[in-house]
Amino acid sequence: QGSWKESCFHRMLHLFVCTNCQPNEARVFRAQLPRDCPYYSWDEPDREAVMHLDSASKDTELEALCCPDCGLPCVDPSSPSSRCGDCARRARNGDPAVPFCEFEISVDAAEAPEDEEEVL
Repeated sequence: QGSWKESCFHRMLHLFVCTNCQPNEARVFRAQLPRDCPYYSWDEPDREAVMHLDSASKDTELEALCCPDCGLPCVDPSSPSSRCGDCARRARNGDPAVPFCEFEISVDAAEAPEDEEEVL
């Protein structure tokens, strides 16, 4: 099943994609924090409550800082278009948005080989 590490309770993968690079460049960074940290609660979230969040519970302060088209931070959220630079450029040029497929990450425990021959 794998070993339990107290320092790796909260895990996150950060995916960064540059749509200005040709071909598009992508980088993934992993972050992890211990269960006992000042940023997250010790208790697990109520999964049923999270699944049924409505629009009233959205973070309006954060949304005001982000592009309404792609969700990335805006360079100048007070500007009339309030789009990020990439989406503003696409809108000016009449280019369509860059679609990204949504994927689910599932984690399964690795099985240890029973025989040394299976390792090779």
